[in-house]
Amino acid sequence: MSGNKRAALPPHLHMFPVTFAFFAAGAIFFLAVVLFLPWNIPSLVKTQALHSPGGIWLAHILVLGWATMIAMGASYQIAQVILRCPVYSHKLAFVHLFL
Repeated sequence: MSGNKRAALPPHLHMFPVTFAFFAAGAIFFLAVVLFLPWNIPSLVKTQALHSPGGIWLAHILVLGWATMIAMGASYQIAQVILRCPVYSHKLAFVHLFL
């Protein structure tokens, strides 16, 4: 048996660390919204719109932080399965995560 265990795995399984890093980042952003929301409900109701600074922050964290991170993590995983080829660079995927 060879010493390289990565070579024995199917190509789409190599991206699990990147995929779950995106999922973990999405979970952190979602927790930030859950912790932030109870203190801003009165101001959001008072202004009757999400156009207040707290509402804009909430919308951006939900859309850009939570939804986009989950979607990008899933796309890294599913693109390899559908296209049947590995991702070009794992390091570049992690750079994408931190950008």
